[in-house]
Amino acid sequence: MLDELRTPTYILLSIHVAVFLLTNVLRVVPSQALYLDMWSPLWWQFITSGFVHTGAQHLAETIFLCYTFGRLVEKSYGGMGVWASFLLPVLSANLLAIFMLPAEAPLSAVSAAPAGMLGVFMVGVLVPRLFRKPLEVACLTPFVVRTAVCRFMPLASSLIGSGTPVGQLIHVTGAAVAATLVALVLGFVRNIKDKLEEAKREKERQELAEKRRQQASQMDGAVADMLSTAAKAASQIAKKLM
Repeated sequence: MLDELRTPTYILLSIHVAVFLLTNVLRVVPSQALYLDMWSPLWWQFITSGFVHTGAQHLAETIFLCYTFGRLVEKSYGGMGVWASFLLPVLSANLLAIFMLPAEAPLSAVSAAPAGMLGVFMVGVLVPRLFRKPLEVACLTPFVVRTAVCRFMPLASSLIGSGTPVGQLIHVTGAAVAATLVALVLGFVRNIKDKLEEAKREKERQELAEKRRQQASQMDGAVADMLSTAAKAASQIAKKLM
């Protein structure tokens, strides 16, 4: 039980809960210091904005989805995969927001956690299972994407495209691009690792087969020597009797 609590997925969720307690419950840390400041962003805010939440419901949604899909990422790609699938989409989403949204956008009231949540889902489910289990992907994707888009709705009017508010899609787009790249890189690395392990196992099988052949050859030689010795002994005994 304790070993499971030390896994990257649980550590990631524990950080979310700890930040929520410090900012929303105990209020010992001002949440504004963790949100991304559009006017003068501080370097840590590009990451810390992914761990702040406006309410308990948003925290619960993030924990549920990050746990559900984070365990899949951890099983497939290990701890590094979990951190990369969450943090890099958050960073990418914030960078794209700084680049595309106006400075007046109310980012101080919007958490970037849904970007990380979307990243974990894409790395754990959408990209690797798109062609292997399309029905599963088709069922889960609308739910996860809708959850992420709804969380960014306060930014909708910050950017207008062809008369349509699209500000809520900036973070989602940035997260999706980063998550796709992370999934492809992790998948490529995993394929190489699997091939190397398969080659190692094949080499071990060949070495074991060769060892068995040598042992069998040695056994055949020993039996042949025993038979030859027995034949010589029988021949000598026959000569003495004659």
